[in-house]
Amino acid sequence: QVDFSGAATSVFEGLSGVTEVALTNGMILNLDFIASGIRGSILVLDLSSNSLNELQTDSFVGFSNVSELVLADNRFTRLNIQIFQQMPLLDILDLSDNQITTIETATFYATSA
Repeated sequence: QVDFSGAATSVFEGLSGVTEVALTNGMILNLDFIASGIRGSILVLDLSSNSLNELQTDSFVGFSNVSELVLADNRFTRLNIQIFQQMPLLDILDLSDNQITTIETATFYATSA
């Protein structure tokens, strides 16, 4: 188990062409540590079985090419408005095994390019 919650934003900076990232079974609380330089190349992002409990509207800025997002088995209780707007290619979304009770209107609305 690796705790990335205090990691510097340059942790993955030197990696280029990474298309699949699986950071599972950890203590991840946010996505700040994933370097902005590789966010655009990621197609599959698996963050299952972590400690994520809330996503902000800007949580996925830069992850514009993600087509599969796995957020299963976290601590979500609500989905905020337009959190997935930065992911126009999102095709598969797994939110299973969370405690979601509220999905705000326009959560899944796409923004026009």
